[in-house]
Amino acid sequence: MKPILKGILWAVIGFTGGAGLLTLVRLALGMSLWDLEPAISVGYIFGLTGWLLGVGVWDYWARAWFGLPLKKFEANGLSRYFSFNLDHKVIGLQYLAVFFFMLLTGGLFAMLMRLELMRPGREFMDPAVYNQIMSLHGIFMIAVAVAVIIGSFGNYIVPLMIGADDMAFPRLNALSFWLTPLVPLLLLSSLFFGGWDSGWTAYAPLSVTNRTGQLFYNLAFMTLGLSSIVGAVNFLTTVLTKRAPGLTWGRLPIFVWSIIATAILSLLATNFIFVVLLLATLERIAGMAFFNQAGGGNPILYQHLFWFYSHPAVYVMALPGLGVVLEVIAHFSRKPLFAYKWPVAGFLGITAL
Repeated sequence: MKPILKGILWAVIGFTGGAGLLTLVRLALGMSLWDLEPAISVGYIFGLTGWLLGVGVWDYWARAWFGLPLKKFEANGLSRYFSFNLDHKVIGLQYLAVFFFMLLTGGLFAMLMRLELMRPGREFMDPAVYNQIMSLHGIFMIAVAVAVIIGSFGNYIVPLMIGADDMAFPRLNALSFWLTPLVPLLLLSSLFFGGWDSGWTAYAPLSVTNRTGQLFYNLAFMTLGLSSIVGAVNFLTTVLTKRAPGLTWGRLPIFVWSIIATAILSLLATNFIFVVLLLATLERIAGMAFFNQAGGGNPILYQHLFWFYSHPAVYVMALPGLGVVLEVIAHFSRKPLFAYKWPVAGFLGITAL
């Protein structure tokens, strides 16, 4: 737990420093001393950096950038799962634990919704709170569906299937995981800032004019997107460069093909959701008008950019599951996968479309 406590401490220091720096800049420009949402946004950037450095990036990676010796990794037993571990198996189980927690939390929100709807009339949630719970349930389940298989099973199994000793970039792999615990933390924290009731799609202009809790959704989804992009680069590089001798493309396990297709989609499509949420955040904190029609913006632009990601995201959710099914059936029937080339062509065809 020591790396996590260190990460929290560095995150608090980074957040405080970032928010304080913004306050000084606003003061120098003659603006009002404090504005909550810009302070949260800038503070989060510094806090995220502090979290990553504190949890292990500094000790096991960044020290070498400045000519300092890297610390020796000494964690073992259960402590491995609470540290900046470079083992792909440990990282796979770390992903599984975080997304299992998110699955249970999203399921709890679903049960709260069911309890409210059991009888006519209001039970214990007013309409505004119900919409907030519905929105949280949606994004928790979407996050689990998008990343749980490629994050957990992909990290654990793909290197073993291709005969690699680890992922191509072990430190980058660990970094991509340690971004993910912040996602449920940010989403749950939104409840203390008024929540948000825009649904998981967060369409503008509601997401631009909503309460401060909406900002936490934006930051959480952008963080998850950044983790997905980094992970996709790692998977593609691993399969391209670390296959065992003799493991040609025509002999790759079908599950690996599904991960390749998913990684390509994640790498190409996730940028759109990151950009559109960044634009929505800038409209909230910097007075820009990307989606405000009165200011010359276009609210439909949000939908166009959002669905450039969210339509491929359907296949980011589905393809790893199809790969698992095909791999399991072939393995337990003890027969080669029938018409192997056609599922591969299907995965690549879906990716191209």
